[in-house]
Amino acid sequence: MADDSPIHKLHVEKLVADGSNWVTYRDRMMWSLRSRGLSEHLTSTTVTAAYIALGDINNRTPQMRWEADEATTMHVIAASIPNSVFTNIKDKTTGKDVWDALKALYEGRTQMVLVKLSQQLQTTRCSEDDSVREHFDKLTNLREQLAAMGKSIPDNEYASILMGSLPESYTAILGSISAAAELSGAAVSSAIVVKIATDEYDRRTLGTEKSKDEAFAARSDSQKKKGKKRDVECDNCHKKGHTKEQCYAKGGGNEGGGPRRRSKKDGDKSNVAATGDQTPDIEAWSAADDAEDNDAIPQVPIVAAQGTTEVQTELYDSGASRHMSPFRKQFITYQKIDARPITAANNKVFHAVGMGDMQIEVPNGATSSKVLLKDALHAPDLCLTVVSIGRIVKAGYTVQFAGDSCKIRKGEDDDIIGRIPVSANGLFKVEHAFAVTDHASSAEPVDILTLHRRLGHISVDAIRALMRAGSITGLHVIDDFPPFICDSCEYAKTTRKPIRKERAGKQAQAFGEEVHTDVWGPSPTLSLGG
Repeated sequence: MADDSPIHKLHVEKLVADGSNWVTYRDRMMWSLRSRGLSEHLTSTTVTAAYIALGDINNRTPQMRWEADEATTMHVIAASIPNSVFTNIKDKTTGKDVWDALKALYEGRTQMVLVKLSQQLQTTRCSEDDSVREHFDKLTNLREQLAAMGKSIPDNEYASILMGSLPESYTAILGSISAAAELSGAAVSSAIVVKIATDEYDRRTLGTEKSKDEAFAARSDSQKKKGKKRDVECDNCHKKGHTKEQCYAKGGGNEGGGPRRRSKKDGDKSNVAATGDQTPDIEAWSAADDAEDNDAIPQVPIVAAQGTTEVQTELYDSGASRHMSPFRKQFITYQKIDARPITAANNKVFHAVGMGDMQIEVPNGATSSKVLLKDALHAPDLCLTVVSIGRIVKAGYTVQFAGDSCKIRKGEDDDIIGRIPVSANGLFKVEHAFAVTDHASSAEPVDILTLHRRLGHISVDAIRALMRAGSITGLHVIDDFPPFICDSCEYAKTTRKPIRKERAGKQAQAFGEEVHTDVWGPSPTLSLGG
């Protein structure tokens, strides 16, 4: 039976036409009608005993009051459903008939929607190029939709779904999470998975976006400067792009200078000439119009490591500001310089002791192209050659990262001169299979327990995953230890059992039946205070 309060105070969530919120809508509608004493109109079509027992009220018979409340119930339901649904129930004459018609429309449909949403939650995967944050938002939305339809996903199950949906490159991170959970004896929570995974995603994308911005900015500046040079006409040869002082032609300020092509009669003669008159017929990657200050400290985002390598490796890095190499024999021109400190990403400081032009082989499908790295630094403590993408762009070349390779062109529409494939750990590097004699030092031997401590007490499985992925170099890991227990991990990850807020056992029935005391001792261990 309805009370005397105005019916317009009754607010109910509107039903969505596709029925995605049917469970929530149904429960809220029943609660709202019950709060106004109208719930009987959802289960009966005739006057109930409760109405008859109250008799006449204000000259209104039980039948009159029932019909008025029946109209109110139908009005509340009609006001909370879309027009497309209202057309299916408008011919009903009682509140029960209206309610039964709505349940017939959506109860069966809800089950199908549940199945579809559950499948989407279980099968949705995040690829290497997708945003982890947007991926987690999508899964959270699916979980909330399922909860609204009456199917709640436990937190430990949802955490497993999140971990299984991440890309393969997050395997090491997930291994650390699982190991920490096993040591602590607590289940992995979805909040921990989201926090660690998004932090790792932000760390990766921050460096990538910064490098791309720097490369594009450098390329834009180079194009602007080249545009200005194209408008200059030489007073000596009357060609555009340089001045008389820079002219290589007869009568110019740099007469006889400039690169010279190799003649046909030279045939198979070597292209390498450190001090000769001829210059190799190869590409030159440097910035001729934007010389870098020799006193500036280069940036090296890679991790420095000293160790013998079985191959010579060239790493194409968008974060490096200069070309650098430890291989002295690859330099075709060389001059010693004062030692310049260079700080790597692992805070290791090494020094550049020389500078010059060096020649490398850039793969291009089944062939290769010879390229000259101009003004490269000689850093003996490096274990590989670093090719600066920024310097390539400044030299007027176009670098495109697409799919599983890095493509280098002379210009926007020119032929490709190099294709560098991506390695298993996501780096663009080229390995040349011949012996290296520049490094005589061997990799540092370190046991798995020491490495566990150096890497912030991450799990042994995570260390092995990093080694397999090639993320740790310059170390010879001794992994013949039996399973060990790290005292620091035990102390740091120890947790107490939860204290119950309510008593679980039976209460004492008589005085003295159960006694609580804090008397304890003697202690087997001497305290700090004696």
